Amino acid sequence: MGYTTMGEQIKKYRKAKKISQKKLAEIMQITRNSVINWESDRYKPDINLIPKLCEVLDISPNDLFDIYPSNDINDHEDTLLDQYRKISPFGQKIIDHLISDILTEERAEKENPVE
Repeated sequence: MGYTTMGEQIKKYRKAKKISQKKLAEIMQITRNSVINWESDRYKPDINLIPKLCEVLDISPNDLFDIYPSNDINDHEDTLLDQYRKISPFGQKIIDHLISDILTEERAEKENPVE
């Protein structure tokens, strides 16, 4: 997963909550132009607004900043891990080989991209 800017994150989560820019501005007690500037990455929210912004968008600061510590796993990864643990050792071996093959192919593609 590539880096996503804070503006892109704000826009994504605002839309997911079905909140207009105008409504977000009203809730945050700022101007609509401020929200527009955040989403276009012209400006970043004042540090004092981050907790309220995260609360309104129902996200964590990690979501807002697109930061995921390497030891954290998201819900999808947690589901996959749970499913993997339910597979027999033979099935796990097949999955391990598939993942290894995919990683090998992706590495090769990065080194020699097809034009």
